[in-house]
Amino acid sequence: MKKFYCLIITIVTLSTLQAQNLPSIDFKRWHYGAFVGFNLMDFGIKHNIESNLRGEIKNWIPGFSVGLIGEMRLNNYFGLRLAPAFHMGQYNMTFYQGSVTNGQFQSDTIHGYKNSPSNIVRIPIYIRYSAVRLSDCRPYMLAGGGMDIEWNIDKDPENPILFKRLDYFTEFGIGCTIYTEYLRFSIEAKYSIGFNNKFVSFDNRVGTPHEPLSSDNDNINRALEAQSIQSLRSRIFSLVLNINI
Repeated sequence: MKKFYCLIITIVTLSTLQAQNLPSIDFKRWHYGAFVGFNLMDFGIKHNIESNLRGEIKNWIPGFSVGLIGEMRLNNYFGLRLAPAFHMGQYNMTFYQGSVTNGQFQSDTIHGYKNSPSNIVRIPIYIRYSAVRLSDCRPYMLAGGGMDIEWNIDKDPENPILFKRLDYFTEFGIGCTIYTEYLRFSIEAKYSIGFNNKFVSFDNRVGTPHEPLSSDNDNINRALEAQSIQSLRSRIFSLVLNINI
């Protein structure tokens, strides 16, 4: 066992002594870059207990994420990062009709589907902690929060799912920076949790400036689906490639 530990220590020591790419880049005061990747959008859903409908998100379709990075070095391990982003994705919700038995909702009957596009302008700020650099790799983790702005707002009162424009969130993630001869890049995974209820309740969308709801069956079904939801809080997972200098 002692020989094994000695081997591990030797490997780590040798890796730190190897020639490194961009040996002084981490000591710059300011760093700039951009990122591109994909996202998966989800909701934390709270239902109206008086409704016999339940909405669930079971099918996730990857969306597209792009943004910019600006970071200020605080010391050898910590940095303050601003990373405005644009997330394009959608929520695919399936509504089920059933009943509550012993506190559990049971149903095999699909009432309807709703695909809701979402285009979010995200303005976050993070504290980033970077571990000790080993050769040309340096793992890190980050945490922070910020504000989301829903870019395109659907105002059709007969749509089961309508979003409010503003939301606030917290986010955390991990990544690893790779140093090359001319630049450094990192692969980063993040998960965010929204604070606000993004859902526009059914009662708040009828009337001025909207027209009264139609009376056909499709519109009545959509109204029932909207009334089954009490709150929606966003959950977004993103996996991105950062390129910075």
